[in-house]
Amino acid sequence: MIFNITINGEKITRDIPESWDKVTYRQCLDLIKCKEDMAGIVSVLTGIDTDTIRKAQIHNLSTLMAALQFLKKDMTYSMPTSIMGYKLPKDLEGESIAQYSDMEEIVKNFDPDDNLKNLEKYPIIVATYCVNPYDFTQ
Repeated sequence: MIFNITINGEKITRDIPESWDKVTYRQCLDLIKCKEDMAGIVSVLTGIDTDTIRKAQIHNLSTLMAALQFLKKDMTYSMPTSIMGYKLPKDLEGESIAQYSDMEEIVKNFDPDDNLKNLEKYPIIVATYCVNPYDFTQ
């Protein structure tokens, strides 16, 4: 959704996500760090630093707050069929033992108390199944 933000008299237009499927991976990690800090959240989604956002005039602020209600819901993603041009397998059971072993090693090191740290490992998990043919030595 397009929002206008005025900073020092200058109008800036930003397209702000209204659902989890429009949030980038980087934004997702940064949003987790924000917790309940609304200025931090708006900063992440607009790319404007937090101190500037705190001072900014945001037109239709109530509309923006309503659009951000999706942040209170659990992240739900549908399984993509490809990532950055790499096709993902539909069934992981047909993949190699090397991929399974590498994935198992990554998951074994998950921290049950640190979801952010676990989410940061997501790209390597995805890459394990995206790259074809898989080379466990790389």
